[in-house]
Amino acid sequence: MASRSFFARMPPVGFCGELRITSFVFFVILASSSAGSKAKSRASRRCKGTATAPFGNASGTVVLAPSGFVILSPFGMSQDFSTTSGGADSTLTIDSAMLNSGGGVAQLQPVRAGFSIDVNVSSSNQSVGTITTSPVTFNGPADFAVTQFHPLSAGNTNLTASSAGYQGQSVLATVTTPNFNVPNLTVGRNLQQPGILLLGQAAPAGGLAVTLTSNSAQLRLSASATTAGSSSIVITIPQGGTSAIFYAQALIDVGSGTYTATASGFNPKTGTITFAPSAVVISGPFGFGFQLVTSASGPDKTVTVSTALLDSNNVFVSTQALAGGSSLSITLTNSKPAIGTVISPVSIVGGSDGGDTTFHPLSPGDSIISIVNPAGYAQPNNYTNLAVHVN
Repeated sequence: MASRSFFARMPPVGFCGELRITSFVFFVILASSSAGSKAKSRASRRCKGTATAPFGNASGTVVLAPSGFVILSPFGMSQDFSTTSGGADSTLTIDSAMLNSGGGVAQLQPVRAGFSIDVNVSSSNQSVGTITTSPVTFNGPADFAVTQFHPLSAGNTNLTASSAGYQGQSVLATVTTPNFNVPNLTVGRNLQQPGILLLGQAAPAGGLAVTLTSNSAQLRLSASATTAGSSSIVITIPQGGTSAIFYAQALIDVGSGTYTATASGFNPKTGTITFAPSAVVISGPFGFGFQLVTSASGPDKTVTVSTALLDSNNVFVSTQALAGGSSLSITLTNSKPAIGTVISPVSIVGGSDGGDTTFHPLSPGDSIISIVNPAGYAQPNNYTNLAVHVN
């Protein structure tokens, strides 16, 4: 013998009775309500029933309790939640439930078969957000129904699920204006550094136009690695996108500047760019600080000249790209041309952090290839010379 409980209103007195079973079957206990019953009563009622069958009798007690509806928000059962204006709709699942004596949820239970209930879902402040579908209908034995909250503007609103004769429930929806996340960067003079702009929510249909504005005459911004910067740029983030790349270019090597990101429906956000010294450095096939070693009969070797970011003591930090829209020609000197020759000058184009040339070995010996420091760049404490040894 098996039984299953279905959601129902408080039953009328005298509902209990005897069930006669003539064969081994599953049965379902259905609770109903009379017009005069108090559905919101906190009291539970018990009734006893007897099932009889040719193979024996069995008795049991069914507890009949109040019922209602609860809201499963994006943050959980009966939980308040937050979202952003212009963001995606938030799913609300309305569940039918049996209540305990305190009015809390004892357990989720479906509506009884053959019974239908309409549940109204409402927003107390429709300027903050609206409900997409209301009422939602429970056709037994359904145990849930789904609607959505559509956010509109910053503020708070109570979302309530209710139906006449049943206990309802409210949760608080908080809608905030979305933010940007903008990076703080360090950029060498005449150089550029990429930055990633992040959105607090995905770009809406049609994309989102974000304006980046420099608040400093010594700071330029570009949407492309190879384009000269300007005081203001517009970056369009496609629908569903959450990020975009831009480039900050520095015109000086001391102090700092700021820039601000703005877009419709978002809070503005300001980031800081720290200006730093820059330099030109040199390396061989094995990298910075390693000697170029080859043989007189060997092939030509690559020599790389790079633009670099320095710290406040003019110590090398990292390579950093030349600002887009500019170019740089670097002259190299060779202390012993009889040992080998190097092609000079070397060109670096905007958007790149270096240019290559070649060393052609001629005879055994040692030489030093050095950079002629260009105007507007600091003299670094290291990596301005490349030692060459030819076997």
